Amino acid sequence: MRRKGELSPARVDSGWPHQVAMRGDDLRARFDEIQVAKSELGACARGHTVRLKDEDWIVTCFATPEAAATFRERFGGVAFNPKDRGKGKRWHVWNRPPN
Repeated sequence: MRRKGELSPARVDSGWPHQVAMRGDDLRARFDEIQVAKSELGACARGHTVRLKDEDWIVTCFATPEAAATFRERFGGVAFNPKDRGKGKRWHVWNRPPN
């Protein structure tokens, strides 16, 4: 449930459509450094968390493709397409297409 005034996932996706997913463990290992970079690159304050094969993935959202590419180059992760997120009660499942 969202709080009053909080951005909805749909608003995040429309305003910050260039998204990067990182494994939760990878993000936690460099948390402070990543938080500084997110601020510098103009990431949305709100992101997503999705599950893929029993792993948590943290999705960071950017307004520009350049910012997302810079983040991926510096910290790794993979491009995340919001359309690959589950629907309804399964919104948290990442339906990642095979590579």
